Amino acid sequence: MVSGLADTGKIKLDVKTAKCVRGMAGNVTEEAVLGALDGGKGKKAAAGRSVKLSAEVYERYFGGVKPGEVAGIVEDALAAWFGKGGVADVPGGRDWEAG
Repeated sequence: MVSGLADTGKIKLDVKTAKCVRGMAGNVTEEAVLGALDGGKGKKAAAGRSVKLSAEVYERYFGGVKPGEVAGIVEDALAAWFGKGGVADVPGGRDWEAG
């Protein structure tokens, strides 16, 4: 059952998972494992996706910005970008098609 959850991407097989399952002592159900590891809809769904930026780009645009504010700035910038159909009106900017 645990292997099946890992195969579907609902959990990761790692040391944390192994310790959790061992600690269940016979009460291993899909719901119990997902609840114990928060592999259900909670933490994983709220986490979103990660995007990596080079240190140079991050410092250029977000060097003096509090980390908690970065997501809002990126969201506003993307809304402006896609609102213009993916065309940047900046010198030397890249014009990519939104899609």
